[in-house]
Order: sequence, then structure tokens, then C-alpha cells
Amino acid sequence: MMKQLLSLISILFVMICLGAIIAQITPIEFLWTSFQSFIGEFVDVFDHEGVLAVESSPEGAAVYVDNKFVGETPLKKDFSSGNYDVRVIFSGFQTYARRVAIEKNDTSLIQAKLSREYGKLRVTSTPSAAVVYLDGKRQGQLTPLELQVSPGKYVVKVEKDRFYTYEENVHVDQEKTSTIEADLVRQVGRVVLETMPPGAKAYIGNDLLGTTPFTHDKPVGKYVITIKKPGFRDKVIEANIAPDETLDVAVDLTERVGALKITTNPPGAEVHMNDVYLGETPLRFEKKPGQYRLTIHKKKFRDVNEELVIEDNVTKNIHRDLDPVIVEVRIDSEPSHAKVWLNGEDMGYTPVVLNKEPGNYTVRLTRPGFRNYVDEIRVQAGAFIHLKPSLEKEQLRTP
Repeated sequence: MMKQLLSLISILFVMICLGAIIAQITPIEFLWTSFQSFIGEFVDVFDHEGVLAVESSPEGAAVYVDNKFVGETPLKKDFSSGNYDVRVIFSGFQTYARRVAIEKNDTSLIQAKLSREYGKLRVTSTPSAAVVYLDGKRQGQLTPLELQVSPGKYVVKVEKDRFYTYEENVHVDQEKTSTIEADLVRQVGRVVLETMPPGAKAYIGNDLLGTTPFTHDKPVGKYVITIKKPGFRDKVIEANIAPDETLDVAVDLTERVGALKITTNPPGAEVHMNDVYLGETPLRFEKKPGQYRLTIHKKKFRDVNEELVIEDNVTKNIHRDLDPVIVEVRIDSEPSHAKVWLNGEDMGYTPVVLNKEPGNYTVRLTRPGFRNYVDEIRVQAGAFIHLKPSLEKEQLRTP
């Protein structure tokens, strides 16, 4: 370029000198026209430039000519005639490359329709059917899925209800497949269960959670918990366990009981359950479920003795008309503590009071060292019988 410039200056200098000599012998109009024609032909000798025009879709792509950055599209720039390597580069798109010939006083146009660069991203999860977010944008398909994406770095999130979010950074290369395998972890919460009284067993279905009081970590969700304790009614509760939270549950258990309501005619009779005095009729009381022996007693009336079953949460009504005892038989002896037999049945020891139905009875008293006492008595309705025999000692036999 410097040599061309020096040559141009030298030639111009010579031309000026020649022009000064010729100007003295030639008319000025002819000289001016000849000079313009000469200059034009002279410039053409040194003008070797053409135009490079580059357009791209999308616009804003970087243009490199022989590996030198020359601007962004749309671009129009003068170049000396010749062959050039042109590249059009836009991030996320395939590079457009072409060798172009630039001719003198001509425009070489490049229209680069850029094609996107793609790689593949495959996302799987355990369990499957999870939602995938790519740089915060939800993808329409659930796992497993394969996406066609532009090369670059991405933040991938995998979410599924009741599982912790999985997050990973991934780089996708052009025409390559990057894989993410998300092993999802269940969200858990904590339940603290207490009962009053303690010692109850808690179940979800048939699975034992523990014996109260206890603390248990459980995957999040809604659960139906059944609490059982012998002698107490089952308690069913619903527990909604939230992620990373503690659910405190306190349960008061209700004792299993049934009710018994007893009335008699006449009233005022003593009521005994398993030989334990409970009160007088009319009477209502609660007992634990089970089998019991009921005794109703009132003086001058026959006792009522029954076996009955008390059921949980059930009230049983019992009414009894008492049968009066018509005859009271009192048996004493001298000395006392003699064994009393009535029609061969053991009645205890004297003194004894017997309430007997009317009829004939054989009374026998026995006592060691004394002769047996035997008597026949007739019991009549409305009568009172008092028997008090004196026992005779047995005589010792002599050899």
C-alpha cells in the first residue's frame, strides 16, 4: 500500500510539471477536459475495491472475514477484490460459513439463514410421573421425557407431590445427549402421640406404629390411626402429616363400660355383684364388660341369683318381683355349734335361721361327743318355728 501511494505521488508530480509546460501552448478548455478524462482513467487503474454485504436471520450475528471480526448483521463493507472466508456466528445457532469472491466495483451479497443448534436432554425420575422445570419453565411432559434444547447450561428441577424437589445443573452440548436421573426422596413429617392412660397401641391399617407415648417419622399425607388398649374403647383419629413439621396428638381414652339398671318389687333390696355390695334397688351402675354373678337380697324374701353378661356401651334393664319367704325357722341347740341337717342338706351350725317354704322337714343335729338329735317338723304358712333341743352326751362304754 505504501509503495502504491509513493508511486501515485510521483506520477501526480510528473503530471503537474507536464501540465504547466503544455498550458503555455494549449487552450485552457481543452486542457481541463483532457485532465478530467485522464484522472478518471488514472483512478480506475488503482481502484480494486468491491462491497461485501451480509444479512442474517436472525439479525445481530457476528461477521468474521478471514477470522477477523468486522461487525454485526446487517453489514455492508468495502473490501479489495479477491477471495475471502466469511463466517456468520450467532449464539445458539449453527455457524454459517462461506467462501466469497469480491470483484471490483461489485457487491457480493450473503444471506445467511441461521439454523438453531440443538442437543438432547433426557430426564428420568424414581418414582416416575414427576414435573420437570427447565430454567424455571415447566415442561409439558412428565418424566421420563427427552427434550431438544439449544446447547448451553441449564438448571433442571424435578418435582412430585409428597417428595422433596430435586435440582441439578446440566450442560448440554450440540448433537449430544445429557441425562439426569432424579432419585426422589419422600417428604417426611413427625407425629408425637400421647394417650391418657398411656400404654395404648396405635395402628395404621394392620401396621403397628408404636405404643404410647411415642414419636414416629412418617411420609407426608393423611392417615387414619386406630388406637387400642384393653379395657378401653377404640379411638380412631385422622392425622395430616406435613413435610418437616411435628404433629402433636393427645387422646383421652374412654373406658369400656356397660350399664345395669335394677329395680325390684318391693324396692329396697340389696344388690351384690360377685359378692360385692353395690347398693339398694332401684339402682343404676356401670361395670366393665364381662360375666358377673348377680345377687338380690331382701329380708323375708327369697334371694335372686343370676349369671349375666355386661356389654360395652349397652344399658341392661333388670326388674325382678321378689318372692316372699313365708316361714322363718330358727334352730338353736344346747350346747351350740351343732351341725344342722335339713332333709339331709347341710344348713350350717347352730344357731341358724332358715327361711323355708311350707312343708314337712326332717331336722337332724350332730355334734361330736353328743347323741344325734332327730325331729320332724311341719312348716306352715305364716308360722314361726323355733327349735332348741338339748343334746345328750354319749355315755362311755366300759369293758
